[in-house]
Amino acid sequence: MITIIELVARLQPGRAGPVLLLARVARHIGRLARHLRPASRQQLGLLVLVVVATLAACSSVGAASFDRWAGDCPYPDGAAIIHAVTIELSASERSEDLLDRRLQLIDGHARQAVDCESRLLVLALDGGRATIVHDDTFVSPLNTERARDNQVPAQARDAVTDVKAALAERAGRPAPATSDPGASFLALADLLAGLPSGATIDALVLSDGVTSTPDVQLNRRLDDGELDRLAAQVAPRIDLEGRVDITWPDIGRTADPAPPPGEWLRQLRDLWRAVCSSAGAASCTITTV
Repeated sequence: MITIIELVARLQPGRAGPVLLLARVARHIGRLARHLRPASRQQLGLLVLVVVATLAACSSVGAASFDRWAGDCPYPDGAAIIHAVTIELSASERSEDLLDRRLQLIDGHARQAVDCESRLLVLALDGGRATIVHDDTFVSPLNTERARDNQVPAQARDAVTDVKAALAERAGRPAPATSDPGASFLALADLLAGLPSGATIDALVLSDGVTSTPDVQLNRRLDDGELDRLAAQVAPRIDLEGRVDITWPDIGRTADPAPPPGEWLRQLRDLWRAVCSSAGAASCTITTV
């Protein structure tokens, strides 16, 4: 006979790890409760309910941060916002698993664009050259917020299907000889230059961060001055004018097994944080694998 907690875990496999762990703890608490007085059992039961509620809340927060859409547009009505995605197609980033992961992230960005009724622009970077693979502006004819929310997943799914088809076609071409994640900043600067002065960009950067322009050696600790000089080499001086918010997840995640976490990965993250800062982004959220 399984516990209620274990049943929830089976119905929600994405959360099975933490939920099943809680189930094991609950079993031990149940055994302990047999030896307690009724009043103490009641206090223990309240404690278990608090733990379950906390776990559920944490799981919900985790899901929202993963797909970047929690059911409400984070921008005020009428805000001039573009949801942009740059996705690099270098030789180190061509695998089905990596593409699936990135499509999940694009889905979250697309959902937010649909909910905000904004423009979703997806750019593929091939050897430093940016090509539009999807460009759509979402405007809902529906009157109620609930009706609009209900259409978000389907519209986002259509956009992701379009992107997947475009990327699959490009994946059949030879991989570029160079890897240039810095081209994302140039592409965003070019996009910004064509926007009205009050418009802003919510950008999702999808790249492993590995660059060959120039060949960057990150296997030793670099001081701040070296990082700044290297950042200037990797990405030319550009100005995002404090109007671009950049989210860059999974830096260091390659198609092939990446080097183990350590100095290399920290340096890669620090390098692109320095580039992001010198480029004048409004915010930079860069996380490693």
